[in-house]
Amino acid sequence: MNKAEKNSYLKALVMMAFFLSMFYISMIFLPNMIKNEVSELVAKKDEAAKLEVQNRQIETIKDNYQKLEKNVDEISSTIIKYSEISNFITEVKDNVVKQTGVELNMSSREVYDIADSLAYIVYDINVQGEFSEIMYFLDYMEHLKYRNDIEDITLSNTSGDTINMRANLKVYIWK
Repeated sequence: MNKAEKNSYLKALVMMAFFLSMFYISMIFLPNMIKNEVSELVAKKDEAAKLEVQNRQIETIKDNYQKLEKNVDEISSTIIKYSEISNFITEVKDNVVKQTGVELNMSSREVYDIADSLAYIVYDINVQGEFSEIMYFLDYMEHLKYRNDIEDITLSNTSGDTINMRANLKVYIWK
């Protein structure tokens, strides 16, 4: 072998040694690097999945809020202002008696607070009339513009076809 062949053979050995050392170094560090990258990708994937769930929850909350917001005006309009309660009671007494044919006596008992600006007043009511008139009275009350509940109904037969109904009328008010 001449000198030129020895140099080229030596260069080839040096290059081979270099590539082998690089290969061994990469075999030592590359798996750890790949493992770290995979761990980061898995963590980011999990975080993305959590964010997607949160995003869906936020969209659901927005949809529910929009539905409720549409109902706020409707609900608010069914609750009478405290300053208008006497007009409401007068209207109920006048119109109910005219339209249903019953005799109606009312007396207020107490005001109960529900929230800072919401309450209800309980009235003791005594209604006399025929059974059909009392049923018409209950139907009329159920379909009034303002929110009210009739509770603790007691019916008794007074004389002939006349029935006496005692109950509590709960009227919701804005304070």
